[in-house]
Amino acid sequence: MQQKLLGRLACPITRGALEVLPLVQSAGAVKEAVLWSPRLGSVVGEIRNFQIDFVRFQSGIDVGTIRARIVEGHLPSYEEQQQVWTAFPPNDALFTYSGDWRPIENMVVTDCETRPTTIRWQIDRPCQIIFGAHPWSGHVDVLVNGEVIHQLDLYEPHTTVPRTVAVKPARPDTPSEVVVHAKGTQSTQSMGQQCLFSGCEIATEKVEPIRFEKKLRVRGASYTNRFREMLAAVPASGLCLDIGGGNRQLDDPRYVNLDYAPYDEPDIVGDALKLPFASDTFEFIYSTGVIEHLKDPNLAGKEIYRVTKPGGKVLIGMAFMQPIHSEGQHFFNGTVWGLEEMLKDFRIDDVFWEGSMSFLIEWMIQCTHVDRLADSRKVQNILETVKEWDKLVTYDRLKYIANGVWLCGTKI
Repeated sequence: MQQKLLGRLACPITRGALEVLPLVQSAGAVKEAVLWSPRLGSVVGEIRNFQIDFVRFQSGIDVGTIRARIVEGHLPSYEEQQQVWTAFPPNDALFTYSGDWRPIENMVVTDCETRPTTIRWQIDRPCQIIFGAHPWSGHVDVLVNGEVIHQLDLYEPHTTVPRTVAVKPARPDTPSEVVVHAKGTQSTQSMGQQCLFSGCEIATEKVEPIRFEKKLRVRGASYTNRFREMLAAVPASGLCLDIGGGNRQLDDPRYVNLDYAPYDEPDIVGDALKLPFASDTFEFIYSTGVIEHLKDPNLAGKEIYRVTKPGGKVLIGMAFMQPIHSEGQHFFNGTVWGLEEMLKDFRIDDVFWEGSMSFLIEWMIQCTHVDRLADSRKVQNILETVKEWDKLVTYDRLKYIANGVWLCGTKI
């Protein structure tokens, strides 16, 4: 699957061919590489741990030295095994908390309202600490035996993504104390001082073969039935692109997840406004809950059209009547007519919409904190009344207050 995908990559700026300069190969695939644009004469991306990244990469790489080492046979190197790590979730007895930590999904979070705000544990082997970085994150220090090893700004403008940092004992095989200190400070961009902690992984003495494989994982929005039906029509030799797939993945070699945020799951980290693919690449393109977060939806529509094969299908969903749900990164909502305008180069096969009045009203009550401030009985009465009204709203009238709108089209 990787070779097929690498063969369809293009420079996101010039749309010209890319040169893949492999650094490490594992499990029959490229694990680490530099992506070079001959037309630009510069690095435009990297491959790290099999993930292709066109957003966060080192630009000052000495490509001349890499080429020479490839010619000499010193690169790529080959890795066949990797260390096994033991995972410790945040509720494990390993950790001692002080401050206002509280559970949230599979993490713990603090607002730093109680000081000191720390997490402590002992290690005698290398350790990887896993944080969640998001728009409300603040500053965190990581100490080993009282010495500051990392000073972190966990702010991430788009969504909650994992951020991993490595620590090791002060002396090999000697117990050392690790302290995570949420400082209660923040960058000027951040909307809070929070620290999200997802636990840690500690190295074992075991090793295992490196595998390059796609695994089914749905931790974000689930796949729709319409998506599955259209994916089933893609031939075995074809490709399907999920724009903004986030932290989900399919165990299907046809499926390509592209997201701007550095989740673990995407095959490619890239920009939907500068898709890093050759023209006429995909038999099917899918996107849901993303278009409203793009600064130029019409440009996104042109890019989607460019990389869709003639005869290829698109299934694109967009927010319509939804409150702001990603502060600073929610730019547009759209009607069915707006979606048709964005994708007007396609033949429009179907438009449809979804949602309910009660879903919208409940979300509005929650995001304005009315549910926290008003009489809870009155809030509940209103919600129960609106849910009754849902039965009065026909599908045709729902179009005017739909939570989401969809378009299915064909490139002709």
